[in-house]
Amino acid sequence: MLKIQITLPIALLALAGVCDAQDSRPARLPQRILYIGDSGSPRAKAFNEFLGETFSKVAVEDRANYKSGDADAFDVVLLDWPQTPMTPGAENSFPPKISPIGNRANWNKPMVLLGSAGLMLSCVWGLKAGAG
Repeated sequence: MLKIQITLPIALLALAGVCDAQDSRPARLPQRILYIGDSGSPRAKAFNEFLGETFSKVAVEDRANYKSGDADAFDVVLLDWPQTPMTPGAENSFPPKISPIGNRANWNKPMVLLGSAGLMLSCVWGLKAGAG
């Protein structure tokens, strides 16, 4: 029993030395990510920093300024769309009338929906969706 107690810490220290000698940070994944949201917000900055540690290319675009084709150079889009108006001072009406990313028929990218984006897109694009 004493032999295990002494040997195990020595083995762990040796292993830690080997791990420290190598770069323990994995290589970035090749996917190019576009985050569409409120570009100047702390939330957008946090997503940019977090995603930038993992993926080869990350960009942040303001939801209100997105134009068709802006996502062409990216593999995956993260759409962050809260239940607030896109234009400050605009009437907060629900359901939304337009999508910040355009028509469904023109969309062809894999997308991750953040915040209320699923609800909002289902209203605008006429998708069958629900919450439970």
